[in-house]
Amino acid sequence: ARRDQWQLAVCFLDLDDFKPINDAWGHSAGDQILMEVAQRLKQAMRAGDTVARLGGDEFALLLSNLADIKGCQQAIERVLAVLQAPFTIVDQSILLKASVGVTLYPDDSADPDTLLRHVEQAMYIAKQSGGDRYQLFDAHHDRRARDYRT
Repeated sequence: ARRDQWQLAVCFLDLDDFKPINDAWGHSAGDQILMEVAQRLKQAMRAGDTVARLGGDEFALLLSNLADIKGCQQAIERVLAVLQAPFTIVDQSILLKASVGVTLYPDDSADPDTLLRHVEQAMYIAKQSGGDRYQLFDAHHDRRARDYRT
């Protein structure tokens, strides 16, 4: 990405309030929903992009060959849009929402561990802001988090 002047977006997507689904309908129904979420995410992604389930209700998205931040934002908005259509569990319609954190390589960092820390911070900020949104990494948040730890 650096050599070709393209950006790579590393994204963490966490489903908001997923635990009540498992509690109400069981883990089997929850697993079916997660499989449908994965299918929808794959459909929303461009050729060459990657979707991976990290575990639980968390997914990683890698958006490659981004010319600018606008392309990244459009891709994440497509992802959030495909999740807005209702899901069906035992003849009941439910709505899911997601929080997405985004960090950009090489702009935010070239170090893999730092990128992972940044994307996790951004995802938690999206969640704390009410969910159903994405949050781009902001160096100001990283400084605040480091100051808080010291």
